[in-house]
Amino acid sequence: MSRNGSMKEAILGIYLKERPKIISEVLGFEVHHMALEQKHGAYHVDVKAVDKKRRIPVLFELQVKPANKAYLNRVKKMITSTQEGVIVWVAREFDKEMINELQHWLKGNQSSYVDFYAITLNSEVIPILQQLNDMYKLEIYENLHLLDEVEARLSIVLQSERIPPSHCGHLIVDPPPLIYELDQDIKHGLLLHLRKKIPQFLNFHYDKKANQYDKILNIGAGKYGVVYRCSAIDRRGKAYIELYFDKCLTGEYDAFKEQKSLLQKKIHPELICNKRRIGVYFTPEDTHEQTFEKITEIFRNMIKTFSPYFYGGKPIELLNPPDSREEMISHHLLLFEERDFETEDSYRIRMESLGERFSAH
Repeated sequence: MSRNGSMKEAILGIYLKERPKIISEVLGFEVHHMALEQKHGAYHVDVKAVDKKRRIPVLFELQVKPANKAYLNRVKKMITSTQEGVIVWVAREFDKEMINELQHWLKGNQSSYVDFYAITLNSEVIPILQQLNDMYKLEIYENLHLLDEVEARLSIVLQSERIPPSHCGHLIVDPPPLIYELDQDIKHGLLLHLRKKIPQFLNFHYDKKANQYDKILNIGAGKYGVVYRCSAIDRRGKAYIELYFDKCLTGEYDAFKEQKSLLQKKIHPELICNKRRIGVYFTPEDTHEQTFEKITEIFRNMIKTFSPYFYGGKPIELLNPPDSREEMISHHLLLFEERDFETEDSYRIRMESLGERFSAH
């Protein structure tokens, strides 16, 4: 999980998700359907996957810093609350005292149907993760290959297997086919399409909460208070993709609204600005796939246009002619450059921290 503006754990999770063969070779069994930031029982895990052969879940806790007591306590709770499955704790390193404590604790607390692995990261991985973390956010995905150059990226330092060789769990190993009569399946189908077509926008790699009564897919735009909202067909029978601004960002919305004609050139000629929303609204195409593709084309243009403001680190190329660009940035969009970006998992971390505070009283 990422904290304090760092995305290193999130980047590691995306890297492993995109290359399941790496972790499969380390663990000695095939890992399928890796998904980020999933809920398992009462806990959220960094990565959740499936061992299809044994039909059991594989749960990952990722840590790019040395293993510590806070993570140890969290992993202990994961192990004791899991009826069957594999728990994998990846950390930068485990000291001898931590390994001895884990070994002693596992002897008296590990279920007969839970396997546990403690895995260390090769020290050469850390500076590359930092290099990726420091990049412009839309360039991280295309540079994940930098991690491929490190040999022996992961190494097992503690392995405690309890699951009998003949055990077969009850997990449904493959996701059910999408049924486009269901709103949640339309949203999930749209998200999968966006993830495949625009993988460099990292927020697409996170699944969204399924709500059978909600037709809108909400995706963080990279700044607190700014959200992309899209639907393949809403309650009015329209499809759309829009950028929504919170009330506290009305000034920033107005600054973009003043440049409506330029936004129409860069994003779509039918783009409109209304009620703190900048978007394109249209009648759905003949098939869901065609509608997904049209939303994706517009979404790609919106990401390309707005991300330099929300993420920073790139020249802002919105205005034309160039001599007016600097004035517009300094007077209208300064607040965007002063705020830290918000990763998709930072909201979950913030909510978990609040929950821990309330439960303590």
